[in-house]
Amino acid sequence: MAVAIALVVTAVFDFAADNQTAASYLDVGTLGAIAIFAWRPPVAAVALLLGGGLGLVLGVGGPFVLALALTCGLVIYSCSGWVSTLYLATAVPMAVGAEVLDQGVAASGLLAVGLVSGTAGWVLRRGHLREQRLNADVSRLTREAAEVIKAERERIADELHDIIAHDITIVLMHTRALSLIEDRVERERSLSAISDAAGQAMTDIRRMLHIVQGGGWHTDGAVIESETIQQRIRSISEQFRSAGVPVNLILPEVLTVSNSIKATLWHIANECATNIMKHAPNSPSVNLLLSSSSTVTLRIWNATDTGVQSSATQPSSYGLRRMSERVQLLGGTFTAGPEAGGWQVEAVLPHT
Repeated sequence: MAVAIALVVTAVFDFAADNQTAASYLDVGTLGAIAIFAWRPPVAAVALLLGGGLGLVLGVGGPFVLALALTCGLVIYSCSGWVSTLYLATAVPMAVGAEVLDQGVAASGLLAVGLVSGTAGWVLRRGHLREQRLNADVSRLTREAAEVIKAERERIADELHDIIAHDITIVLMHTRALSLIEDRVERERSLSAISDAAGQAMTDIRRMLHIVQGGGWHTDGAVIESETIQQRIRSISEQFRSAGVPVNLILPEVLTVSNSIKATLWHIANECATNIMKHAPNSPSVNLLLSSSSTVTLRIWNATDTGVQSSATQPSSYGLRRMSERVQLLGGTFTAGPEAGGWQVEAVLPHT
């Protein structure tokens, strides 16, 4: 705003006079060049150099070379390093030339003014760059914090979906079956299964609250310490059999895999069991297969009455998407879909 006012006042005084000179036009041009710094600093710097050079040629370069010295700081602050270097490399010879040509200025005075202005511009530029770096750090930390929060939410969602949902599904399945069971022994087995699943759900809820409160207890570690994958699949088969669903079970006697692979197999087996109990509780049969060769294969299939599984278990669902992400993250392959009159999920993973 100040430059704009000065530009208008200078133009009025210079062009109101009857004897306009080249210096009058250079005055207005110099102020105009300074105003351009607000939009195009490199263009403004070049325009100032041209104005100073033209003033030297016309014999009136003193004031315009002084303007070059005064704007050194503005150039250093707003322009890139190579533009600032070019500006200084050109302005210094102009200052010496103005003194040699006796155009009313001393080179030493111009250099002193330029040094003071340039130092101020350099200090301001360093402060501005530091502020930019701090802002970039704040943005980066904000993004990282958002990613951590997202990861924690997904971890809690996995807890709810993979663990607690399984226990609650068992409770619901046996509760619905109680009204249809007349045999006292079978009713006792269902009530025991309900009690065990409810107790496990409470334990899992406490663990999840521990995670939310910053306890740092991850499900994978708890699962690995508590049981092997063979034990887990056997437990799942017993849950199906207790609900009256025939199970074909094939397991290797020994299975050596890394903890990450074991945890992924555990989650897939748990998730598939939950989906079958929820969406196909009256399945005529279930096949559970775990095999080991050059890779580890987990295949879970359940028969359906119609040959088409419920749309709730299509690959777009949350559970299948998360299973696929886990397997792919470990370099394995994951497939899920209708197979031989039922629904099959297959995960093929490396041993490590």
